[in-house]
Amino acid sequence: MLPNVMKSGDSLSRAMGGSASLWLGLCLTHSCVLPFAFWNVNNDIKGENGSPTQFNTRPLPPLTPTTSHIMGGKALKHCILRRINAAEYASFTFRVLTIVRRHYVHVDVPHSFPTKLDHGDLDVVVSVPLTDVPARVDLPSDVVIRGKLVPRTRAIANEFQSKEVFANGPVISFESEQFQVDLIHVRPEEFAFACAYLSWGDLGNMIGIVANRLGMSYGSEGLAIRVFSPRHGNSGRTGRVELTADVGEALEFLGYNAERWKRGFENREDVFAYVVSGAYFEPWMFLRRNMNNRNRRRIRKRPMFDAFLGYLRGRFPDEGGGERDETHEESAESGEKNDYNDDGDDGDDDSRDAHHELTPLQLQHRARALERFGKQVEYQAYMNRYERGILVKERWTPAVRNIQETRGLKDKALGQFIATYRETKVGKEGNGEAGRTWEDWVMAQESAENIVRDMVVHFDSVWRLRGE
Repeated sequence: MLPNVMKSGDSLSRAMGGSASLWLGLCLTHSCVLPFAFWNVNNDIKGENGSPTQFNTRPLPPLTPTTSHIMGGKALKHCILRRINAAEYASFTFRVLTIVRRHYVHVDVPHSFPTKLDHGDLDVVVSVPLTDVPARVDLPSDVVIRGKLVPRTRAIANEFQSKEVFANGPVISFESEQFQVDLIHVRPEEFAFACAYLSWGDLGNMIGIVANRLGMSYGSEGLAIRVFSPRHGNSGRTGRVELTADVGEALEFLGYNAERWKRGFENREDVFAYVVSGAYFEPWMFLRRNMNNRNRRRIRKRPMFDAFLGYLRGRFPDEGGGERDETHEESAESGEKNDYNDDGDDGDDDSRDAHHELTPLQLQHRARALERFGKQVEYQAYMNRYERGILVKERWTPAVRNIQETRGLKDKALGQFIATYRETKVGKEGNGEAGRTWEDWVMAQESAENIVRDMVVHFDSVWRLRGE
């Protein structure tokens, strides 16, 4: 079982997936001056008097790209970006973390492969902004800003000396030294799982598809089950039951060896072998025709994912593993990173898939998950609330339709009338029915006709007299 909180002091090491000694060796090999940096990366850099040193805001020397002007991440559109080699990436990561740790309580870099020769961007997972709010910073007029920036983001952009910033939901992308930095904001309870999910390239995405075929979602928020409408199949989501936020528990439940995961992976071939080692893995799970649109789009954007399909074709030629889709011509490099919050959707992403019922295999594993994690009561509570909501709507809708037709209410006037009418049915302190909800009142009526008559009486005797 993996710990919920990752060890401190290994952020810079995990940036290349290796140990501190590996980092030291790499930095010395490439003449990269990082004396003792990785031993204390989780702590503020202290001056002689114990106070944090000021980060040097003078322009840093430009990084030497391994290949000029090759794009890494695709979120930034209005600046030159490049790939950098492993040693430069180590130095750059240290400088970035020095800045970011001044602004957030939790900061970490997901694992990447130690054999990776160059990098196109840097992902930094962050959570819980520090309480001190930076003063508003006016960025230079030539900085390209896309999206709304809060003061903290502006302060970081200023320290990064960014030429472009893109705020896209929980992901903020910055240009710094012609390199892309993505700050990925997550809730504190999801921090460890998000770091794990984003580690080792597309491993999290791949395990997410296995979970998907078992009727669950495995994503940056943990392992979960969505609750679907029994009346509308997968087209209606009624809730989400969180199974576990412990990476080890999630992996073991999905049929994977968590201890092997903790040892890490040297390269993507190690990851491919790990994915197919799962107790519930089947090659058909990765057939494009068995994926929803979200996962098909993900493959087109992720070269490692596409390489995995090639691996499956070679390893399982007789089982159609990852069959080639000759129809799509979109480059695997295209598109922005926008799937940090993608939680391994469990089968209902779009209209094409919307009415597909859960398969017997999915129903079997969902039941196993609810029992294993003790979530049957929570799941049933969602189902009960859904059924109650359907009954309330069935009883309530005829009354609304009747008041529209017989009293001519519509649009804003109809909305105002319904709001005040519902308010009269909610229990108040001192009237003997404190705590009664609108739904309670509807369900207490003998029939929909009773509600129709009551609403008409309210309109004629109260609403009309108010001159509304």
